Amino acid sequence: MNHRLMTGEPVRFDGVALQAVQLAGVTPEPAWLNGPETVRAERFATAELRRDFIARRTAVRIFAAALFDLDPAGLAPRYSCPEHGTGPELDHGRPGFAAQGEALPISLSSSSRRGWLLLGAAAAPGSRLGVDLEWIASVGFEGFDDLVLSAAERQDLAALPAAERLPRRARIWSRKEAWSKAEGSGLQGRISGIDSAAAGIVDIPNQLIGLPEGFVAAQAVQSG
Repeated sequence: MNHRLMTGEPVRFDGVALQAVQLAGVTPEPAWLNGPETVRAERFATAELRRDFIARRTAVRIFAAALFDLDPAGLAPRYSCPEHGTGPELDHGRPGFAAQGEALPISLSSSSRRGWLLLGAAAAPGSRLGVDLEWIASVGFEGFDDLVLSAAERQDLAALPAAERLPRRARIWSRKEAWSKAEGSGLQGRISGIDSAAAGIVDIPNQLIGLPEGFVAAQAVQSG
């Protein structure tokens, strides 16, 4: 059976496999969802939202399966959540999969914005990966600086030309989101306390993954 249901191929960047895809280019496979995922899909208020949810889940499976030359239809999801643990009964959290009862030895992460999906996988033993995708125009809301930026980051931002400040805000936000996903505990109200320049956080070049202008992306890898 042909499982090439989305365009593009993973690329390698700083030890991480990455792929950015447009959800419109993914053929949803509702039959691949397990019971909890199917129930969640049915709760969406519109067909469009339901289609995008199934497309995201389809894309994650294809991406993970391709790294091991497996059939994505045969993967069993094992999502993990800091509050609810890990298991096949979950429909949310960090993505993970098993094949023939064995968990795939990778750390997966995903992020979606405005019809695009960013997928990442790290295979280093014990590593935890987080990726984040942001639309630059979305970070210009009132109170952003107080909520997200540290005092040092606000000072650095003030020194930039006005035209560069919004993209820099988006970069910082993307880095902090990626770090929090790698950490696995969520932002939990301490966004400004995350160091956006911490070791292990890098910006992902748009051209590397075929991401159009207007977006920024980052990845973070933590060990242990």
